[in-house]
Amino acid sequence: MLTNQNAKRFDGDICDDLGRTFPTHGMFAAAPSLPQLDAAFDDDSMLYSCTSVGQRELLQILRAYVAFDHAIGYCQGMNFLAANLLMVIGNPEVTFWSLVQVMKSVKGLFAHGLPLYNLCLDLFGQQCRRYLPTIAGHLERQKTQLVTFAGAWFNTLFANGVVPIPLMHRIWDLFLFNGLPVIFQVALAILKACEGTLLLPPNPACSQPANESSTPTPCLSADAILQREGEDIVVYLSALPQSLLDNPNALLKSALAFTLAPEDLTGLPR
Repeated sequence: MLTNQNAKRFDGDICDDLGRTFPTHGMFAAAPSLPQLDAAFDDDSMLYSCTSVGQRELLQILRAYVAFDHAIGYCQGMNFLAANLLMVIGNPEVTFWSLVQVMKSVKGLFAHGLPLYNLCLDLFGQQCRRYLPTIAGHLERQKTQLVTFAGAWFNTLFANGVVPIPLMHRIWDLFLFNGLPVIFQVALAILKACEGTLLLPPNPACSQPANESSTPTPCLSADAILQREGEDIVVYLSALPQSLLDNPNALLKSALAFTLAPEDLTGLPR
């Protein structure tokens, strides 16, 4: 595995993210015991601090990428891309080279100034106004910026655990075949699926103080428990409703139904 001492300058940042990367997945969850490391790694305290074989491999993959691409180094979000690939591929070296190929088209998400990340959010805002004008208007009236919930969708290409792992892998199948437009299509489909709930008026009974003589008034269902204003919108869209996640076929069918025009994708790498 390609690595060098210079790559270790990002160890602190990578270490901070290792424990947040799919901590309940069998590959990355803490293991009761780990295989003995080769003596060559005796001075590598970071490697010894890993709590699973998956974490060790992820650390080595990310270090190798830092050594491979000095201009990018390491940026939060890359851990999820690498971990997603490692789950599917299993072999750390093959995973590293696969990450290199993926990064060729999304490097701007992590480059200095985050140019592609900012472009994606700008384009997504334009697409929302074009294809989902009602919900776009609602978000603007509530002063809810897309970055507050959609930033992680684009920064990790939906590989941050916001969707179940099987659905994440299906999204990535489409992404690897069709490129970044798929991420926009899925994001639009999510907003479209949530539109009815997000536009429901708040239930006044949920915010009225109770008293001894009052009769309890049922509030909204679990999927619509929020008042969908301001920060509530961010919470709702950061942890997607189970009713949406339970029907991945419908979500992906809705996503692919969005036919994006060339102007919707201006500036995206091909």
